[in-house]
Amino acid sequence: MKKLILIAILFASIIGYADEGDTIAVQTIDFTTPVNPGWNQPREGYYLFPSDTISFSKILMYHTLKCDPTQNPACGEWDYTTHNNLWHHTGDYDSNMYYHSNFMVGGASPDSFMYMDDVSWKYRAWLEYSNQTSPLTSAEIGTSSTISPLNDPTSSADGRQQYLYRADELLNAGLTAGDITGLQFSINTTGGLLRKFTIRLAATESDSIHPGEIIDAGFVKVFEKDMTFDAGGWISFPFSFPFHWDGSLNLLFDISYEGDENITSIELDASDVTFPAAITSHDENNCLYFHQGDFVEVPVDGVMTLDSAITISFWANGNWMQPVNNSALEALNAEGQRVFNVHLPWSNGNVYWDCGTDGAYDRIFKAVSPDDYKGRWTHWAFTKDVNDHVMKIYKNGIPFHIGANKNKLMDGITKFKIGSNGNGNSNYEGMLDEVRIYNTSIDQETIAAWMRKDLDASHPAYANLIAYIKFDEGSGFQT
Repeated sequence: MKKLILIAILFASIIGYADEGDTIAVQTIDFTTPVNPGWNQPREGYYLFPSDTISFSKILMYHTLKCDPTQNPACGEWDYTTHNNLWHHTGDYDSNMYYHSNFMVGGASPDSFMYMDDVSWKYRAWLEYSNQTSPLTSAEIGTSSTISPLNDPTSSADGRQQYLYRADELLNAGLTAGDITGLQFSINTTGGLLRKFTIRLAATESDSIHPGEIIDAGFVKVFEKDMTFDAGGWISFPFSFPFHWDGSLNLLFDISYEGDENITSIELDASDVTFPAAITSHDENNCLYFHQGDFVEVPVDGVMTLDSAITISFWANGNWMQPVNNSALEALNAEGQRVFNVHLPWSNGNVYWDCGTDGAYDRIFKAVSPDDYKGRWTHWAFTKDVNDHVMKIYKNGIPFHIGANKNKLMDGITKFKIGSNGNGNSNYEGMLDEVRIYNTSIDQETIAAWMRKDLDASHPAYANLIAYIKFDEGSGFQT
């Protein structure tokens, strides 16, 4: 008997004639034949045909062009072409011997490639922001009554803090509306070098600082330079250009550094106030950088329990290659169908949120500014509730897009990857952090309140948390 493999993206059957008036019909692929897992994959199967000892006067093949009545809609945008492939394997060689690559590099199989077995370094230049100014007037705000650490080298090599000065404090200290050209700190305990020491200013109506409501917009960078704090007393930071203060709004100073070469903390003279005026972070906090084919395969123990509701949230910071066709994450079912997926963005600059499937998936999408997907951190949250028929996207805790009539379930997940689609392709370019997945749709207020906090049992949906990938290990193995 001949054994043929029939591969097609259509409905096919073959009829052979054994003798005049006699008909042998061989039913092959129909619309109940499963589609192979993956994007643009065919239906295929093995079928036994009549023996080659029987002669036929004519062989007819009938097929129905795919518009599959079991799908809704039956016809889609990719249904304008179909193909039939008949393979007759001789059995002389395994076909994999012809096509399987000996090695893969970055998702491709080049004829040759350069590599090294030593550590390589990438150097990135950055501009220093400073100036030489001679201020006409100055104002000393507060009186020294306590100390405030500027860094914490025992916890992290990086740090960030914010200090709020109310307008009445500034005016009472003798500062007048106009251009501010520099800043001074009073050093109580000296130290060494802080790299990329950065000062940013913003005018704000906020009169206090709270950890869950960090102000992260409206800042102007006025100083950025490697700084050594080896002398006590006043140290000056002349701004690269003046910052104009209108005399009525409060001022927020954002101070950060990226590299600490000290053993102990540098301490500043400070004064006590009666309102929340400062916040600081020196915690060790890492992320994962995805580049040129990187992805993380995640166990599906948690996400396989998803059914009718979901919230996915994470921080993202795309690199210079964006926008490219990519998936920040994707989950597939056993049939290779997309259960949920985030394009962040696609090459057209749109953010896509796909969720739920019955062979086709629910989708919402919206164009996004390059400032929100590359070069800086943005928090994204994606929700769906089948009972409400609603899918939503939140950007930095604020509603970004919403879609109605979305009622497809998201069950049956068997594969889940971060940094690529479910098959390891369409890879994300940039950094991802704090991936959280819940089996409930979380409201906007909770998303905004918790997007900058580590999770603990006080979170309103803590019992619904099914996956939490912090990327805080700071080291690991690459495979």
